[in-house]
Amino acid sequence: MLEVRRQKQTDKWMRTQEIVELLSESEVRIPGMEEHDVFTDDIVRKRVLQAVGRKLAICFRAGDEVEIDGHISRRRKWLDPHTSIRSNEYWFSEDGEVPF
Repeated sequence: MLEVRRQKQTDKWMRTQEIVELLSESEVRIPGMEEHDVFTDDIVRKRVLQAVGRKLAICFRAGDEVEIDGHISRRRKWLDPHTSIRSNEYWFSEDGEVPF
């Protein structure tokens, strides 16, 4: 959440891949990624996305909305219209307003 705010990427829906890409541009340690790993490698990419997804699932285990230090984050289900694959999207609010 802090890195999303620092990079001014709040107030929009993001999928796990977008969150990982944002984190890769920072000094934040990305779950599942080792120092020598390259995110473009398919095996590394899958491992990292699963690890970050598990961390996000822990954050949202009580429901689809969480408040941390006065900032609200939300999770929703998303269906890719081209592949019919379901995944989660996340909203990190800067001002406390979260779309429903």
